[in-house]
Amino acid sequence: MYDRIKIRLYDLPDGYDYARVLSMLTDVKVGDDGKGFGRWRGRNVVATANYVQFDGSLPKCIYRHNLASLRLSEVERLIGRMSEDLGVPMCRAEVMELEFANNFIVSKPPARYLDMMIGIPKFKDNSWDGTKYFDCGGVRVKFYDKVREAKRKREMPPFGDVPPYQLRYEVTFDGDKLESLFGHTLLVEELWTKPVFWRLVSEWVNFYDMVEKRPMGHRDVDFSVFKSAKDFDKWAICMLNQRQSLSYYRSENLSYYMKYIIFKNRPNPSFVPRYLSQTAVLNFHKICGLWHCSHPPNYPNLPILFVSPIAFSRKSRYICGGESQRSTLP
Repeated sequence: MYDRIKIRLYDLPDGYDYARVLSMLTDVKVGDDGKGFGRWRGRNVVATANYVQFDGSLPKCIYRHNLASLRLSEVERLIGRMSEDLGVPMCRAEVMELEFANNFIVSKPPARYLDMMIGIPKFKDNSWDGTKYFDCGGVRVKFYDKVREAKRKREMPPFGDVPPYQLRYEVTFDGDKLESLFGHTLLVEELWTKPVFWRLVSEWVNFYDMVEKRPMGHRDVDFSVFKSAKDFDKWAICMLNQRQSLSYYRSENLSYYMKYIIFKNRPNPSFVPRYLSQTAVLNFHKICGLWHCSHPPNYPNLPILFVSPIAFSRKSRYICGGESQRSTLP
């Protein structure tokens, strides 16, 4: 569960010499201010006259990838080995930042699950390069395709089969957030104690529960559920305003929600049926996210939707991007 940590040791032992710490590192560089930089097991280490800092992924220190999680005993042994190599007690270092994460094997491409996530109340959400971010008050929640990221960074395991679909869920806590959770500055030697570990697990699960999610198959909508142009108006508004309209929805099919909850399956009051033009149907596909620029210009197989003769409202014209053509049946 523990992945990347950023720790800094101020409680330096007597006779500390940061030049000795740098001698145990690789790729060492020393700045004009005397600050030394290097790498221990491929992770970043900074050594100065006042502190020693480590910043990196703990699983990658052992396996060179983080598709596997470490047990608490492994975390303790790794920090002990770091202390031996660097010659300073890193177990007494302060935790500046902590990443708590796990990989979940899923049955569908992770992008499908990312599309279902709307947001977390009071969190600022962002999507970049296939990753969902939610940030608020010293906490960052992330979801992304772990196998895709590992291939891009060339950090795949050298042996064994890797499940192709793995959804990564990470929560990063900064130092202020950790101090507010535990009431004191968290030390590295507390990470493998059960009270601290299970408190972090609880927070990690709680943030997942806070994520507002769309129902599975929320775009699998049948044309037959629309009984009027007004129904189409309501559905389009729901799709564009899902945070308010669908956050409490728990069914597995949006068409059921539309038909029996919102639209109430009202009969067509008119005896003169009309159908939506191909332009309106294309706009419908665009809103559903089913449209691609490579679609051919001829649309012979588009479905026909019978609606009431009520003209589209201003809202539907605004949503669809223009006036809709209407014509009666022959």
